[in-house]
Amino acid sequence: MFNEFAYIESRGAAMQWAWGCVLTAFRERVIFALGRTCMMRRIFKVVLGLGALLVIGSVGVYVDSKPYQRERIWIAVQDAIHRESQGR
Repeated sequence: MFNEFAYIESRGAAMQWAWGCVLTAFRERVIFALGRTCMMRRIFKVVLGLGALLVIGSVGVYVDSKPYQRERIWIAVQDAIHRESQGR
C-alpha cells in the first residue's frame, strides 16, 4: 500500500485510497478474529445488524421529512463533518 501511495495524483483520490486501505485492513482483521471464535462472530453480526438498522432508520427519517427539514438535516450533517475534520 505504501508503494501505491506515490502514484496518487489528487487529494480526492488519496482520500479514497486511504479509506480503501483502512477498510481492507479492518476487514482482514475481523476475518482473522472471527475465524478464531464463534462468539465473536455472533457479536459482530449483531453489531453489524444494529448498524444497518441505524442507517436504514436514518435514511427513512430523511426520506420521510419535508423538503425544508431535509435542508436542515443536510446542513447539520455537513456541520458535524466539518467540525470533525477540524479536530474538535
